[in-house]
Amino acid sequence: MKWRRAALAWCALCSLSAFATALPERDVPLGAYSYQTNFKDGSLGGWESYPLAQDAGFDPTITPVVEAGVPALMREAAPERPGSFSLGVIHRFSGVVAGSNASLAFRYCLPDSSGSIALRVQLFYGEDSVTLKTVGIGGGWHQAQLHLPVSKRPIQVVTIEAFYKNARPGRNEKFLISDIHLRALRPPFADLLQPDALKDDSREMYFLQRAYSQGENLQLRFADSVRWSLVSPAGHREEGTGQRISHTFSQNDPAGIWTVHASSASGQLTVQLLVRANKPVGLLFDQPPPVTQELLSLVQQRRKALQQTVHPQLGDNISKYESSWLLPGLPSYFALIVPPAELAMLDAIVFHYSGDKEALEQAQTIMLAMTDWDTWVHPWFPAHGRYTYYPVGMAASYLTLAKEYLGESLDASTREKLDAALMRQIIQPAYNEYVRDDRIQFHTSNWIGNTVGGALLAALSNRNPEAAGYALGLYEKQKEHLKASYLSDGTYGEGVSYQRFDLSMSTLVAAAGKRLLGQDMDNFFQKNGTYLRYAGYGSQSLLDFGDTHASLASLNVFAYLAINDHDAASYDLYSQYHDNSITDLLPRLLWESSIGTASSVPTLPLSHIFPDRGVAVVRDSWKSDAEVVAMHAGPNFNHNHADQGSVQIAAKGITWLGEAGYADYYKDPSYGSYVTQAAGHNVLLIDKDEQSQKLPGNPVFGKYPRITNSFLTDDIVFVESDLQPAYSAELTSYHRFLLKRKTGPVLIIDQVTAPVPHKFSVTWHPAQPLVSIDTSRHTFAMQSGDTSLHASIAASSPLEMVQKFAPLPLASYVESEKALIEKSKRLDFETATEQRQALFGSVFSFNTQSAPVEWKQTEKGWQLQADDFTVLVSSSDAKYQDSSTLTAHWPQGTLLVNGTSLELPASRWNLVANDPLTLSLVQVEHGQTVLQLEAAKATKLTISNPHEFSMNQAGTQTNPSKQSKWTIQVPVGKSEWHLSTQ
Repeated sequence: MKWRRAALAWCALCSLSAFATALPERDVPLGAYSYQTNFKDGSLGGWESYPLAQDAGFDPTITPVVEAGVPALMREAAPERPGSFSLGVIHRFSGVVAGSNASLAFRYCLPDSSGSIALRVQLFYGEDSVTLKTVGIGGGWHQAQLHLPVSKRPIQVVTIEAFYKNARPGRNEKFLISDIHLRALRPPFADLLQPDALKDDSREMYFLQRAYSQGENLQLRFADSVRWSLVSPAGHREEGTGQRISHTFSQNDPAGIWTVHASSASGQLTVQLLVRANKPVGLLFDQPPPVTQELLSLVQQRRKALQQTVHPQLGDNISKYESSWLLPGLPSYFALIVPPAELAMLDAIVFHYSGDKEALEQAQTIMLAMTDWDTWVHPWFPAHGRYTYYPVGMAASYLTLAKEYLGESLDASTREKLDAALMRQIIQPAYNEYVRDDRIQFHTSNWIGNTVGGALLAALSNRNPEAAGYALGLYEKQKEHLKASYLSDGTYGEGVSYQRFDLSMSTLVAAAGKRLLGQDMDNFFQKNGTYLRYAGYGSQSLLDFGDTHASLASLNVFAYLAINDHDAASYDLYSQYHDNSITDLLPRLLWESSIGTASSVPTLPLSHIFPDRGVAVVRDSWKSDAEVVAMHAGPNFNHNHADQGSVQIAAKGITWLGEAGYADYYKDPSYGSYVTQAAGHNVLLIDKDEQSQKLPGNPVFGKYPRITNSFLTDDIVFVESDLQPAYSAELTSYHRFLLKRKTGPVLIIDQVTAPVPHKFSVTWHPAQPLVSIDTSRHTFAMQSGDTSLHASIAASSPLEMVQKFAPLPLASYVESEKALIEKSKRLDFETATEQRQALFGSVFSFNTQSAPVEWKQTEKGWQLQADDFTVLVSSSDAKYQDSSTLTAHWPQGTLLVNGTSLELPASRWNLVANDPLTLSLVQVEHGQTVLQLEAAKATKLTISNPHEFSMNQAGTQTNPSKQSKWTIQVPVGKSEWHLSTQ
């Protein structure tokens, strides 16, 4: 039996945990588990590229093939640099445990290699992993089998890699794999015998194929007698035991997703079914919302523009495109698939509001033409193991909304043909690729939001009752995407341009989910504009990381959030950054009439940590010309670059310290070799290696950089990040510190240790014209208008300063036809000799040229003076060691990190403890700084603070508003006291 397993790790026990709340506990013993796949069906089978691809959605390096008569999955890619290179695959598992007889076997082929080659298998248990190695043989097909170490921890991820020691840049290497067989243990998955259902092995769920109506009777039959619970969308629960479930849905039962949890001695399962209301309910509205004449005028303008270029009969050309190549003809494909569907929707809108019969006729003509197309997907995708492509989801959403606006005015036969085409062209393919095969297993690609979202809207609007099962599965995938991508700290995992793109579909899905599924997904979007507010500068720009267009124009997609967000931030963003152009009109048409007057947006602290995405943002004001500094240290999502630790600076509405920036990842020749690599960012390089960093782990598996400490006030900012995971075994430890005073310079401290000596360098990318460079003093300056930024760099050993030019972006070639262009510069500051340990200090000052900074070795350690900061890196033996601590002094106080004591400015507070305390600084909601104190034994603690502060423990709170001193007794054990500024 063929299994496809690529689910969320937490999904392994999802149905069990939900069921346990309803029924008495019963142990379900682990049973023998066998996973096998051989890629005979020509799909990816739930496997993806490893190391993780920068863009998991496109990723042309992985494809199903037939090699010497064997169906297989092939990784084929060329290294960007000489030396070691690896090609592998990755799969996510759910609840799998390695018992005493656990093993992994697979066939592999290295067709272009000779002799022996290293093969490596990694088993990931969250951040921890176990590595298994074996020796492979080049040439034809061979068999590998490994015994897996016994562990009680579930295996979350399995990777299989081939290593090439002397790969040549530009020469393709190939690694093929087939007949993968994993033997292990996992909780059994019980069988549902009746009725017909789609079985989702990834999530251990069944989706009943047919929708039910209020008044219908549900009959479920299981293979064994089970204990079951039936849960309504409103949370009402019915329970029982037996081999059958019978339930008649009353007229009062809510429509939406109903869930059955069942458990027996032999296993457990979850069943979802969709109940529809007897009275038809519209996808997004029962009657379209009112719109202004001004908005209708924009619709007419957009409609007329599309009428000049749309020829729906030309969609038949898509099936004639070459399946062996994609990029050169991609613009033509987009022009054929999306604009006709958008025009049909605009026609439907015009007809609804004006009664224009010509618009109705044109909408139906386009719909009928598209239903006759052989395919809606570019042939490259099915030829490479994919079933669909995100523009198909976009087109499906437009056509679905055209149906909604036309209502019963749409000819019945046209509706029936369109529903059948949507089922064939998007609903079933999207289900097979993104649900059954669980493609893009870590759920953070905007492709999911648009492909799955468009398919889900089409399935919910489809009058074929058999569409219900697909809708349920697509909803599960969309929900996983929202949870993985829209983070609790107010950020989105990818860059802001992808956030806008994803929101355009995900907000439609959220609105439809509330109406037809009884599911509220709005909570995923709460405070989703927080990062945009902090990182914004100038009129429409913002500091962002990864592959993105760093712009706030336009935020029309925030219209839905503006009517649902409870803190008025989204309303504020929509008010400032929506536009009146003829593009991106749908959010305005649907939601603008419901946007009321929001209360004023509260003033936030000037600095904030976004721990989920891993970004610190520091501002000196909320004005458009504010100085804004951002640093990145966080997990890998999708479209990330090798930019861990990178710092960017903006002020006076322009960028001063930038990065390589955006490049067309489909076409730009320097995209993989420079733009996404460490050299394209303001980071540390090792031995001049422009690819010094590796894409780190993500929130599911592997280790990744983190912001580990922070102390934020409107006057002083301190942020510490641990960046070692981005450099793997090359470094023993690496911490980057950001220190900033509101009116002072930006100070970046790098503290790095390696197991063997290297030459280290810090790289900075000036974004404004350089007016001076002093290679002997290691300084440079930029200027724009009457503003200048001066930089001075120092290290604990002699430095060499080198000026380099970045590759010319593809977009600059077009610019060169109209104006003079300049190549971007980067400045590298490298240790002159190889070192095992190094300290760097980089100081950036606006309009003030300070004396060049330098590190001085004192009796207490290494000391650096920068403006009014004095930074000391010291250890017990007064030498720079791995266990050293960093102390920052300024006139008002002292901050000591990596130690067991802390002094803060007297104007804020002072803490004195009789015994050592473990202190850490963390960031909580709205930028509030919190100190966490832990004591190993009862300790007397004295806190002096002239201002009000709060102290919390076990839910209690005291506010001594006028006390200047307060003595407490810290309890024995690892108790935590939380102190926060007011």
